[in-house]
Amino acid sequence: LRADGKPYQVVILDESHFVKNWSSMRCRMCIKLAQTARRRVLVSGTPFLNSAAEVHPQLCALLRGLPNFQQFCERYCERKERKWVGAKRQVELHGLLTGTVMVRRLKAEVQHELPPKRRHRITLNPAKLDADKMAAIKQAVLEQASYIDGESEDLSTSILDTCKATAE
Repeated sequence: LRADGKPYQVVILDESHFVKNWSSMRCRMCIKLAQTARRRVLVSGTPFLNSAAEVHPQLCALLRGLPNFQQFCERYCERKERKWVGAKRQVELHGLLTGTVMVRRLKAEVQHELPPKRRHRITLNPAKLDADKMAAIKQAVLEQASYIDGESEDLSTSILDTCKATAE
């Protein structure tokens, strides 16, 4: 509810695929907020990544009368050990989504509506850069080259650390 106690007229959840786990505070708060609004819009390029279970909270934000999480997962997910994974009854689930709440647009269908990409090269003044940090980044990049050649296994973490260092 708003500060004045009234419900919002419209709630838009961008990147709604982050609202996927009922145990997270973000998920519970976003769903509660959306359910009180008169209109709700969820936007995502990736509605669920790992399992059909991830779409249940998003559907709860949009629709009334859905089965509870357990029932939904028993119908649309596979059980592996103690986790819900993948999807079953995919045609039925696709029909549920497209028949009620999902509008899917492929990049090829909307590309003509998008502005052209703009690329810019920004040249940094070397005199203003931290020489020690630049040496560390250079060393990390050289190490990553060996990762790509298959000499190490932890490439993704290393790349993320290097990106972080370049932003500091």
